[in-house]
Amino acid sequence: MAMLKKPVTTVLIAVSILVSGASAEQAPSLAELLKLAGDYHADFVNRISGVTLEEQYQLIDVTGGKMQPPTRIASDVVFVNLNGGVAALRDSYAVDTRPLRDRTPRITALLATPTATVKDWAAVIEFPAQGARYFGIDLILKVNEPTFALRFIGHGVQPDLKYSLDGRKKFNGVEAMGIRFEEPAAQEKQYITGSRGNARASGRIWVDPATGAIHSTELWLDSKADTASITVKYAPYPSVNLLLPSETNETYEERQAASGPRDLTRSVDSGRGGNRISYQATAKYSKATLTPIDLRTLKK
Repeated sequence: MAMLKKPVTTVLIAVSILVSGASAEQAPSLAELLKLAGDYHADFVNRISGVTLEEQYQLIDVTGGKMQPPTRIASDVVFVNLNGGVAALRDSYAVDTRPLRDRTPRITALLATPTATVKDWAAVIEFPAQGARYFGIDLILKVNEPTFALRFIGHGVQPDLKYSLDGRKKFNGVEAMGIRFEEPAAQEKQYITGSRGNARASGRIWVDPATGAIHSTELWLDSKADTASITVKYAPYPSVNLLLPSETNETYEERQAASGPRDLTRSVDSGRGGNRISYQATAKYSKATLTPIDLRTLKK
């Protein structure tokens, strides 16, 4: 009987080889993971169109290291499929608990009907501007949609970016893999964000290697005139059967070395001089509802 027993060391080595082989088979390559994420994005764009989240946004001016009282902005954020990408339409309804308007679902009331028209769309895209001045600086208005980083993972943009695998981390009980992305640097190039300083983007998108589902995004922007760091965590919302933004952490800095004039009509005047304006922000999202919107059916 003793001769039939394999040494413990041999058994452990065999098990180790089997586990390693299984892990290698399960972990997709970069190309496979990009395809999974791109496919997920294409489906997600359609499924999210018409989803509304309640947003509680807190913005703090920290220019010069001096923290000002926070500005708290409450909004409805409605996501739509706009030309194959996710656009987040913010309709603010209160600032520091002071109502800005009657809280009614203005966007879905106009767009989620069979009779919605191009004129209705023109009215809707003016709503974000009505609360724009409370968001501090142009850079924030340009990039603080919670789904902004998703535009760096769709199939259409993948050939234009550099990607690499970058780590593993657990989100929502899932061991996600990180995809690092970067816009290649080039002179006279207009980068995707379109910020005043033409900031170049890089970041990381955390993807479920089994399904391509996106559980978190990190976006970093940098130019001589502006910088930003935006982290977004996603969570399951059973009411709409989707992973959606649940919270963000953001930092912004705008410097006067921008190549173009500053749009003062859309920025809060802090009343203080200096060449740098800095902000920290957080956002919380809740209460997902879905009223499907299909912009392709808009009537002229």
